[in-house]
Amino acid sequence: MHKRIIVLIQCLALAGVPLAAEGPALGGQIGLAQAQGDLSGGKWLRGRAGATAGLYSLFELGYGNALRPRADATFYPAGPIAVINGGGDYRRFTETAKASILDLALDYAFFMYGQHFEGPYVILGLGYSWASLTGASLQPGGLAPPAALPASQRARALQYALGAGWRFNALLGAEFRFSQSNFRHVGDADTIMKAPAFGLSLTVDF
Repeated sequence: MHKRIIVLIQCLALAGVPLAAEGPALGGQIGLAQAQGDLSGGKWLRGRAGATAGLYSLFELGYGNALRPRADATFYPAGPIAVINGGGDYRRFTETAKASILDLALDYAFFMYGQHFEGPYVILGLGYSWASLTGASLQPGGLAPPAALPASQRARALQYALGAGWRFNALLGAEFRFSQSNFRHVGDADTIMKAPAFGLSLTVDF
């Protein structure tokens, strides 16, 4: 199922190439992301900040519409992470770990001034996320900690994103984005780590 979703995202990105009014714009993003939910220990709006960077290409479809394939990497310092049971009923255990998350996504963008290099815009995105937790250790909190917590953990999930931005000129812009991924099998079988995040970044076209 996950492989089919990745293939669908790739096909949608390729579909925009022949429809584009002109060649793709290439750019990058750098900024800060603030983890929420389980990734921040389970306390909403009290997340720790991480650094994020990414690349994108943008295919204009005309009349302000565009497709934007993008790749982002976000790095969070060590901090508390709440891991809940698969049904979402209770906290299984709490751990401390560094977290890095890689996103591959396709955004639909609408530029309100009709062109991608000026003014406000909004985005809706669908993608896939890979999470890597390193240096993990158990902390107090939870009902059923694993017998042996792996120091390094990997998980993956679908990602949903929405956001808004402003292009100051043909080169520079700023963007605010909210993303949501629910990672499964984190540190033990039948677990979930909900990882919503707010991000604020500077965009630069090459």
